[in-house]
Amino acid sequence: MDFTGERLIPDQRRNDDLYYEHIVRYMFAAAVVAGQSVLDAGCGAGYGSALLADAGARSVVGMDVSPEAINYARQHYRRNNLAFAVGDACALGLASASVGVVVAFEVIEHVQHPTLLVQESRRVLSDNGLFICSTPNLATYPAGNPYHKREMTRAEFEAVLAEHFPAVALFEEDYATAIVVRSGTGATAWSFTPAAERPPSEPDYFVAVCAGQQAVLEHAMVRARNIMYELPADRLGERIRDVLTLNALQAQHDRQLAEKAAQIAHLEEQLRRQGAWAHDLEQQLLYLRKRWYVRLFSRRWRRPSRAS
Repeated sequence: MDFTGERLIPDQRRNDDLYYEHIVRYMFAAAVVAGQSVLDAGCGAGYGSALLADAGARSVVGMDVSPEAINYARQHYRRNNLAFAVGDACALGLASASVGVVVAFEVIEHVQHPTLLVQESRRVLSDNGLFICSTPNLATYPAGNPYHKREMTRAEFEAVLAEHFPAVALFEEDYATAIVVRSGTGATAWSFTPAAERPPSEPDYFVAVCAGQQAVLEHAMVRARNIMYELPADRLGERIRDVLTLNALQAQHDRQLAEKAAQIAHLEEQLRRQGAWAHDLEQQLLYLRKRWYVRLFSRRWRRPSRAS
């Protein structure tokens, strides 16, 4: 299966940021799947389904509309509690109230009618079930993704979810640069911060945890809100080096442009001088032609002089 730039394939990850963006969502969801039957709708290559299976889920079904993606997932991720199936997130084909957790990361923007995906997820969930969904933020996400049918703002995303889930906690996924003082034991304690507890902002992505009852959501929040993926220790250093490299390339590019501009100006000046020289030659040629004609005709019509 080839990497297109949209679906993440871990063994072909050409952009580490893409890997980090995707894997952190599954680590976030992994905190609430222990002992649950889980549906990973739009599972893609299957790496996230495997992560949820390893997190203690009773069973995980990874479903994707792409047969190619499902074949890849079956070949690369094999667990006793994990299965994969070709299917449509808007028409799951599962029994009602048969699933404990539905996960749909970066899927809802790929369907023409997002409310159908939310409605179908609500249908297959048990009364105490959770729907965990993410999507890019229209306000910040670069325009022109050919795979996306509809991207949403914060308000639009919340409205679609609220149609079928009375209890929704909206989280923000974004990159952050920080200086930290932390325990030397290596323990990680980063956390998603619920959007409701922060000033309005415009992150890159939204992650929503939804439930049919507020009590179910609150119980899940105790486990879910303290999960965050710590980027590699030198990720900031990598970013700084990338910026310095890009700055150097930009400076080199600017110098090359300046040299080309100087060459063009020099050639234009040469062309101007050659044009002036050609114009002078043309004027001289016209003058000589006139002189020649004058002499030619003056000799032809000149009367012979009388002999003395």
